[in-house]
Amino acid sequence: MFVLDDIVLRSLGIQLPIPFDMLSTLEAIQEAALKEVYDPKKLNNELKEISMLLEDRKINRKEFERRKEDIILRLKIADRVKEMGAKNKAMDIKFL
Repeated sequence: MFVLDDIVLRSLGIQLPIPFDMLSTLEAIQEAALKEVYDPKKLNNELKEISMLLEDRKINRKEFERRKEDIILRLKIADRVKEMGAKNKAMDIKFL
């Protein structure tokens, strides 16, 4: 219900203060989650970690490849998210 109210108010050009604007709160949560899941530094550390696990024979080659593919996919997504964020910021600047 609150989200629908926020959408209607935004369409009318009315923006509520941050604590009362549910859309802004949800956008902030989404942004924090994306940063956490797709942090390139953390993903590179995960790659190093699974490499060490393979060297120590704690995981087999098949498991290593599966995890590596997953991490590489998340790195690609991280790049796309970063590009989209930059494009959105550029668009915001154009319309200001």
